Amino acid sequence: DSNKLGGSGEVIKKLVVKNGGFVDIGDSNSYKIVSVEIEKGHWRLDGGKIEIVDDFNMVRSEICGKQKKRIEMVLDNNFTIDGESKIDLDGLGYGGGEGPGGGNLDLGGSHGGLGGLVVDLNKIYGNIKEPVEFGSGGYEAGGGGAIKLVVRGILKVDGEIRANGTGNCSGGAGGSIWIETDR
Repeated sequence: DSNKLGGSGEVIKKLVVKNGGFVDIGDSNSYKIVSVEIEKGHWRLDGGKIEIVDDFNMVRSEICGKQKKRIEMVLDNNFTIDGESKIDLDGLGYGGGEGPGGGNLDLGGSHGGLGGLVVDLNKIYGNIKEPVEFGSGGYEAGGGGAIKLVVRGILKVDGEIRANGTGNCSGGAGGSIWIETDR
């Protein structure tokens, strides 16, 4: 099944995605979800802010985003990503050659450091203490996306949280992953 939710400020009592199901939460707005259950499912976030009240356990599942859409997830309790699950924002930053540190002339994109050949052609940008920027695209490859996770309980990651640039030579720069947790 595939579902698209909309309407900023909407409160969703229970979101269940199982057995290859797909849910698309759209329009870069703000949502509050009381209970989430994802097992062998896919969840695409179109940016914006998602608040989850109850414990959230990802089991054999994936959360992804959209091109140049920042994601913020606030979890009021515990968040577990099992070994077969991931949050994957690879290549969801600036497109090929785009962004403040966009690669050109066969150079990789820059972000927190120089991309490609170590020459000062691409701008370095971003804040290491509060990373929110997308990765710039390389010559013909996308930069990484951007996510902020605020977990007020325990965060346990056995799987992956990724925001890599794509491509090999002349690839895109990595994006931003900002994690805040109380424990």
